[in-house]
Amino acid sequence: MTINLLQTIWGGFLASIVWFIIGGIFYMNPLVSKIHKKFENSPAVKQWNNTKLFLIYMYLFILLECLLFALVYSFIKPVFPGGVITNGLILGLVLVAVNLIPSISGRWILSTYPNKLLFVDFIGGVLGSFVIGLTLAFII
Repeated sequence: MTINLLQTIWGGFLASIVWFIIGGIFYMNPLVSKIHKKFENSPAVKQWNNTKLFLIYMYLFILLECLLFALVYSFIKPVFPGGVITNGLILGLVLVAVNLIPSISGRWILSTYPNKLLFVDFIGGVLGSFVIGLTLAFII
């Protein structure tokens, strides 16, 4: 089996851009911002004084994650049913199962991170998983 490496990298890059924009809209909307503001002084929440640096790090981690997801999807794509929407939704569910649930459950069990923020991160993570899954299924 061979994969198109350029298409895979392009898919991962585009998925990172799409998720960074949609994730920004989700996390900066007034309702979510209000929830985050309530916990900004919690010792469990890291304080970033440099917003530009925060956004750079955030994007770089999103890019790395999306490139890895794209590579994995390129290898497992042949076992998917075939339609772009169906494949994207299935990939989104896979990302929720193998990436989001372990992350959220680990933070809930092992940290003092506020439950309301965990819930927001779960909703954002589900949204992100499906955005990334659909973008990768469309491109790759």
